Amino acid sequence: HNIDEPNPNFRLRIKDLKLKPNGPVNLAVIAAIKKADAIIFGPGDLYTSTLPNLLVKGVKEAINKSKAKKILVANIMTKFGQTDGFGADDFVKILEQHLKGKIDLVLVNNKKPDGNLVKKYKQEKAKFIEVDMKALAKTKVEAIVQDLISEKVIERNPADKLKRSILR
Repeated sequence: HNIDEPNPNFRLRIKDLKLKPNGPVNLAVIAAIKKADAIIFGPGDLYTSTLPNLLVKGVKEAINKSKAKKILVANIMTKFGQTDGFGADDFVKILEQHLKGKIDLVLVNNKKPDGNLVKKYKQEKAKFIEVDMKALAKTKVEAIVQDLISEKVIERNPADKLKRSILR
């Protein structure tokens, strides 16, 4: 909860993630990773949706052994308290740091969203993730950079209690 909805008066960076207790991995997960042609990370909240999956014993090891293409879909907007000030290259670096392995490809959006959407995100202290091609190149990960924003507006499901992002 403190990661997903941080106190706005504190500007602390996330240093590390841990899973306590750390139980056994579901063997169906390992089997799926072994059979996969591609393993796709994101988009989603980096520290509360993407990285926690790597904390379960055996998951990152299975991913690193897999011959599947490892693909990161970088977020369009930052998330307050998690990815403040991040560029696409930071998503790559943090994922690889927690994976303790390399990814093969990153998909990055380069189209700035509509101004009204940016204003809505600003209320949440979120910002558009600019593409720094030099920084991205330093990651040595193949990058596909293009307009990835859907024009379709996703209607909120009344049964969904979670707050969801607007952009897709």
